Amino acid sequence: MINENPSPASRGAKVFLSVWTTGVCEVLEKITGTAFTAADLSPKEAGEQARKLGEEGVWLRFTVAGALKGEQSFGICKSGALRLAQILLGEPFDETRDFSNDDQDALAELFRQFAGAAALALKPRAGGEVSLQFAGYGPANWKPHAQGGVRLESEAAAQSLLVALLDPGLAESLASSPLGKAAQPSRAAKRSASPAPTPPPQETRKVDLLLDVELQVSLRFGKRAMPLGDILELSAGAVVELDQKILEPVELMVGNKVVAHGEVVVMDGHYALRVTEVVNSAERLESLRE
Repeated sequence: MINENPSPASRGAKVFLSVWTTGVCEVLEKITGTAFTAADLSPKEAGEQARKLGEEGVWLRFTVAGALKGEQSFGICKSGALRLAQILLGEPFDETRDFSNDDQDALAELFRQFAGAAALALKPRAGGEVSLQFAGYGPANWKPHAQGGVRLESEAAAQSLLVALLDPGLAESLASSPLGKAAQPSRAAKRSASPAPTPPPQETRKVDLLLDVELQVSLRFGKRAMPLGDILELSAGAVVELDQKILEPVELMVGNKVVAHGEVVVMDGHYALRVTEVVNSAERLESLRE
């Protein structure tokens, strides 16, 4: 649902959208090895592009929680969406084929990486953790209170126009947030620091002795069973299909035990895991015993 006359974006909303844009460019640059630039669309251009996309474009919705609260959605034309999906999949550009379900999954995964980069950058500026969770496809059922848009350009891909819409709740949260201001440590938080814990029981002391021991952790994106003959015949260029979909969380492993699940993001040029779920403490300790 597109608002014909959205309110001007507040300072907080402008900073919020700028952080997202920076995250988009950084992730795309790390994937392609080519610099991406983003030029802001004027409010009129952003509004016209949002109306043009309407029901015909590809829309991705996100919920915002934590230090900021509300909803947002992103709109992009199908050719631009296909172009971004092909970037993640490492496929040559082919705008003649249809936008498939696999492309849709790849686009969602790419936007989750954008969200991961934006969430990390927002934390020190918003005054706390910010959760940006992919909520599905399709236009939002609310009228945007604020909107913005950028033109993405790179030598690795033709330009794409991306529109972002913010719901009234998020716009209000951003207007009253510390975004755009230098983050200052809270004196009250320092004074309310938790007192020194009481001496732990004997069993906990034993565990404490192990806390500095370094363990190898790994990520598991999926698995499959293969005949030995197929394994011996593997060669460069072979493709091994796993049992896990693109949007499913990956597993953080210690030995052969799963200790957490999360989303893969890009941070400082390296892959990283943003943890979304952890197993209980007893199960994690059990992995150490084995």
